[in-house]
Amino acid sequence: MEFKFDNLPNKLLIIAFLFFSAIFVINFTSAVGDGKFYPCDQDEAIIFSSAKLFYETGSVKAASMISEDSSKILGTSWYGPFYHLLYGGLAKVFGFHKGLIIIYTNFILLALSLLLFYFCFPEKNNRLFGIFLLLISPVLMPYFFTFFPQVLSIFFSVILLYLIINVNNKYELNQNYKKEIYLFLGFVLFFSLFKVTYVFWAVGILPFFRTRKEFFKNAILFFFTFLIVYLYMSYFIAPPYASQMKVLSLLKKFKIIALLGAFFSQISYNLSYYFLNTLRDITSLITFILAMIMFLSSFKEKNRFIFSGALIIALYYLVLLAFYNPHYYYLTKQTMPIYPLILYLYVNYFKERYALVILVIFISFIPQNINTTLSNIKQRRIGYLNYEENYKSLREAFNELKKWVHQDKESIILWDYDEHGYPGSNTGVIIPNSNNAGKAIRYTTNIYWTKVPDSLQFEFHKKLPVDFVLSKDSLSLKNLQLIHKNNFYHFYKRIK
Repeated sequence: MEFKFDNLPNKLLIIAFLFFSAIFVINFTSAVGDGKFYPCDQDEAIIFSSAKLFYETGSVKAASMISEDSSKILGTSWYGPFYHLLYGGLAKVFGFHKGLIIIYTNFILLALSLLLFYFCFPEKNNRLFGIFLLLISPVLMPYFFTFFPQVLSIFFSVILLYLIINVNNKYELNQNYKKEIYLFLGFVLFFSLFKVTYVFWAVGILPFFRTRKEFFKNAILFFFTFLIVYLYMSYFIAPPYASQMKVLSLLKKFKIIALLGAFFSQISYNLSYYFLNTLRDITSLITFILAMIMFLSSFKEKNRFIFSGALIIALYYLVLLAFYNPHYYYLTKQTMPIYPLILYLYVNYFKERYALVILVIFISFIPQNINTTLSNIKQRRIGYLNYEENYKSLREAFNELKKWVHQDKESIILWDYDEHGYPGSNTGVIIPNSNNAGKAIRYTTNIYWTKVPDSLQFEFHKKLPVDFVLSKDSLSLKNLQLIHKNNFYHFYKRIK
């Protein structure tokens, strides 16, 4: 049943949309208008330093690594090379602005996402209501004011939604939809270069068949799309650090039985963790409930597009709960690409009361949403204060590394980012990524959850030509020569 929001005046909907758009603009201006906005989260440092590395050196290699792990081809991090190219490429054209190019990009991507999402809906009232729900959704505003690529995720997912709607339209009109499927899968592959989980969208083509032959053809296309992304992940992305994802190495060895055993073992544990811990987070709770109602309803509705969406949603949760960290901090970010899909299905296909319930839920959590957003802004304003003033001496001391590393080639430094006292273990945002000659400086660390001897904390794994060691305290390890020290650190050259 199509959703028609005739009982809510369009003028009121437009006013509400403009009001919350104004909140975005006001917060955006107050947050970055004076340029005093800087990363404060450890995971933000990866995107930030990747863009900075490409901007300064043109390198797509990993700016930071764990245990010297990087991809077999190009030497990239677990994020791959394309965030370097996107944000670093934009910085080369428009300037880096201490990383604010990422926030400026968020603003443009949000506008484009809302515009395209508007045209996903066939009914005018549905269009206004749909983009309003997306705008006030618990996942959008808080992440908009961060250096995470989550707004980019929303943008990519809206594009994929638009393309698979075109597949469905051709199917319902009994027209040839071969081109639409190929175009859809082409964008799935391209977006998977940024985040491999976009490949889950490929499962959405399975319900669109008229004959058994078409079904098997779609199944083969789905399989090869997965295979291509798996090969990309194997050779162009660094090995995953998350312990749950390491079991995917069993697939390379064709140990399918062992992989399935690990799958069922981990999903049972992660589901327990998810229900006992993650669902305390309201954003994750809302997403999960909406996704589960959608999935269960797909069997009743007997609509191929709803079933297509349900397959995509189910695959996201199934794989992420089996092979990823189930903590809400990570899972909320990873499931953001299915948010536009969930909202579209509820607004366009389900009864009016479902959409009204979502509206009431979203509105009720607007105060918390705004509070989280303001907190994120405040933290990143403090991040700038830490960068410019509170830790200025530490930043300037790190900047001296530029002249002590190799000048004629890239340098790789082994260090422990936790020991230098910068807030949030976020020292990665104040270290240099290039030397005085414009050559790359890259970093690798060894992660332990307890205090370990220096021989382990600064252990070489012989995967990369690590030439330098950076330590807060003096080290008495073999084959290290002290070449520089100050009040903040000791800098050693490795004697091979």
